[in-house]
Amino acid sequence: MCDPFLFGAAASSAMTTTGAAALTSAGLAAGSTAGAALLSTVPGAFATIPAYSGLFGSAGAYSLGTTLGTLSNVGGFLSSMMGGQQAAANLEYQSNMANYRAQIDSNNALAATYAAEHDRQMFEDRYKRTVLAKQAPGWAISGVVGTTGTPLMVAEESFLEGMREEDAILYGGQVSSNASSQDALGQRYAASNYSAGVGPTKTASYINAGKSLLSGIA
Repeated sequence: MCDPFLFGAAASSAMTTTGAAALTSAGLAAGSTAGAALLSTVPGAFATIPAYSGLFGSAGAYSLGTTLGTLSNVGGFLSSMMGGQQAAANLEYQSNMANYRAQIDSNNALAATYAAEHDRQMFEDRYKRTVLAKQAPGWAISGVVGTTGTPLMVAEESFLEGMREEDAILYGGQVSSNASSQDALGQRYAASNYSAGVGPTKTASYINAGKSLLSGIA
């Protein structure tokens, strides 16, 4: 007998509960002549089971067309599986790359802060040497007292000007650092989205592969 899964099965009939009840009520056996005669008079005593196809045949017999269709379905199954796995692997790669770029942006944020502090210190040292340190000797040579009046105001203004420039350097560094931090945040968000899509992509490929494989079984 052919395996129905492989070659399907021909149409057949089966006794229904209505037919079984009629036999039981009459006290007859299903295989008896009297039982068969009785069932032929009972509406709905039998139900027809339609023919169906298997992987390599239809209605219980081998079929080349069905076999070719099955092979095509298997090809679709493999294609769906491979396509899904490749798509999932690509999402994982994109997630890893986004995390990598986020780390670079985080490093750039720290670097901008450190660079601004370094530039501020360099400016402070240079300003003290080239501006503030030369004011008092210059006034002394001119006979001006640098602790009162206009010289004091000039010194104070020079000092404040230097402080403002240092603040501007630090502010510029902070702006650059904040921008890199925001870029890092965006990259981590993108990495999370890529990672979240891996599971559903694999699941969808399994479902599509199963549909491709089973579509030939009717």
